[in-house]
Amino acid sequence: MAYAFEKYSLDEITHLGTEYDYGSVMHYGPYGFAIDPDIPTIVPIFAELGDIGQREGFSDNDILKINRLYECPQH
Repeated sequence: MAYAFEKYSLDEITHLGTEYDYGSVMHYGPYGFAIDPDIPTIVPIFAELGDIGQREGFSDNDILKINRLYECPQH
């Protein structure tokens, strides 16, 4: 699963004018694909921004990016 952790340049991705979203439903959690359940595979650079990854639902930023991507009207 190493391919899932490859880095992409900003020329290859778009944040749709938003900040990086540690809380995105699309973000792996800290132990995603871990061999040892006590050793995280991802450690956030800015830990003070909160936990990474979740499966509860879209983050506010996820919703904003979906609306921007599909050019939905903002309410």
